[in-house]
Amino acid sequence: RNTVLLVAFEVANPLLSLLLVGTLARRLGPEGTGAYNLLLTWFFVAHSVTSLGLNSLITREVSRARGSASRFLTSSASIGVLVSLVVAAGVILSLHWAGYTHEVEVGGWLAALSLLPSIVILYSEAIFIAFEKVQFIVMLAFIENVCRVATGVWLLRHGHGVVALIGSFAFFRFTTLILNLLI
Repeated sequence: RNTVLLVAFEVANPLLSLLLVGTLARRLGPEGTGAYNLLLTWFFVAHSVTSLGLNSLITREVSRARGSASRFLTSSASIGVLVSLVVAAGVILSLHWAGYTHEVEVGGWLAALSLLPSIVILYSEAIFIAFEKVQFIVMLAFIENVCRVATGVWLLRHGHGVVALIGSFAFFRFTTLILNLLI
């Protein structure tokens, strides 16, 4: 069941995102599409650095002792958030020093801010895996993506740009964090 859910999500997620990217390309043209892709690329590269590989350790250790889940989440999130703050500062400074437009710099702040909930989401997902509850990961990621795409298309159709899109990305990262922690 977990494998089927993950495969279905891996197929549906990019198809859904294509709706946003298509609308983005039509509404903001190559410059806006490039700025959006640049900011998301910075986010995903930075996020890969902030993970510290702790998610595999969390899954393994929580699988062995399920009662330790909150302790592992708390301690890893503390480290992850500190590292994310440092990496976020690096992203902001890099975008500033690279001489990008004001819009990209503002979007960079929002993308960097998105690192904070994202690291805790990653670690909570490691716990879901340890508890063999992958359906929660898929459900929350799907809900986040549907909401982000719907909001993004709405924002673009109402004349908003890259900063609003990255702002909605950050908003839904924080919303997903809250839902992860509630579950």
